[in-house]
Amino acid sequence: MIRSRDFTVSKYLDICRAALDSGYTPITVKDYFTFETLPERFVIMRHDVDDAPDIPYTLDFARKEADLGISSTYYFRVFDGVFDVEAVKEVADLGHEIGYHYDTLSNKSGGDVKAAIKLFESELEMLREVCDVQTISQHGGPLRSDLKTSSAGDIFRIVKSLFFDKQTFTSFKNKTLWDEFDFKDFGVIGDALLSVDFSDVAYFSDTGRSWSDSTRLNDFLEAGEPLIQLHGSDELIRFIRNRKSDRILILTHPPNWREGLPDWLNWLLLQKIRNTGKRLLKIYWKLSR
Repeated sequence: MIRSRDFTVSKYLDICRAALDSGYTPITVKDYFTFETLPERFVIMRHDVDDAPDIPYTLDFARKEADLGISSTYYFRVFDGVFDVEAVKEVADLGHEIGYHYDTLSNKSGGDVKAAIKLFESELEMLREVCDVQTISQHGGPLRSDLKTSSAGDIFRIVKSLFFDKQTFTSFKNKTLWDEFDFKDFGVIGDALLSVDFSDVAYFSDTGRSWSDSTRLNDFLEAGEPLIQLHGSDELIRFIRNRKSDRILILTHPPNWREGLPDWLNWLLLQKIRNTGKRLLKIYWKLSR
């Protein structure tokens, strides 16, 4: 059981080593947009940092990637506890790209587009006071901003909210900001979801602690673009070693990858509860249309 566990830090490092051993050049999201000539075979390691408890796992990831000579991209939300200036600086000093994980439309403005774009600009500047930021990615979480899923207590608060509060979920998608505005007007060179050519780049995401889309609510590509389904990280490693695509982007959330058995089991249980809730929410949304 212990040796076969998936979603451990060791397993993530196996993915990284598989890419290096198979001749993939690690590049950042910024590199993808700025290189005059892209490597013949490359992998983009992208990470989303969503909540305050993510920080220790994020720092561990950043340090271990740097030890392997990998520079990746870390998208930080500008939110209490997540916008940890010292953590952001350390990740950047390790040679990684820092990006802005924006959520101003869905979680902070109640869908008010004008308020959301003002917040976007001010939060982007807050990050830029710490380090260079040129790329962005939307946060796709469906919960309102004060609700989290990092502990059993968080799950209880969500259940309580469902019974006693008027609104638990947000229906707004942050990327729709760009239906009215252009992120390039803010010195942003690209969005990690909207600006990458996924007809050419194979995309994998561990959203919901899974490589399948069955537990995703918002982490999808645009219509018509391929989303490869996997049953586990070993399948991803085989995909890489067999060089089934020369261009790959892998999105991970560092807290999904835990080494110690108690911590790993605790997160596994929480994710199963969370994913069950997502499936029920999908059914509810479908029936209420």
